[in-house]
Amino acid sequence: LFFPGQFRKDKFNNNFNNFLKLNNTSDIQIYINIKFKNSLKIKNKIIRFSNNLSRNNYFKIFDKINLVVLPYEIKDYKYRSSGIFIEAISLNKITLVSNKTWMSNELKKFKLDSFIIKDWNNFNLKKNLKYIFSIKNKKKLFLMQKKYNSFHNENTFVEMFCKNI
Repeated sequence: LFFPGQFRKDKFNNNFNNFLKLNNTSDIQIYINIKFKNSLKIKNKIIRFSNNLSRNNYFKIFDKINLVVLPYEIKDYKYRSSGIFIEAISLNKITLVSNKTWMSNELKKFKLDSFIIKDWNNFNLKKNLKYIFSIKNKKKLFLMQKKYNSFHNENTFVEMFCKNI
């Protein structure tokens, strides 16, 4: 699992803590910010990274992981986008997000509702893995990746930038 980004309250909060409590098992590796500290006895193998990752090392982590978890606060991300979400989708990584956020609305456009966590207090990852990683979902994610890569790229950025000058 990859919990990317800076260790901020709007990203690592009750949703995050509840997820950890319910999914505290030795067979799940977690890549997480070096600033992560928790009083919970963690069974998961923790692999820490700093915010100062080189682009190359950042993508090395993405190569190793199977799942990105973004337990972001609804109030903070209802209309706010996430660069990490865009990167994860562009790299064809299954990404779990909070319901009623900008990211969940994006996933709904591609009928990827199984990646949307409605209740972090009761979400058991192991029980949902088979459904989350289904062939049907992988095909939908691939379509989303293609769409994202056709829009979220340098050429489109330059085009949009030039239009607004």
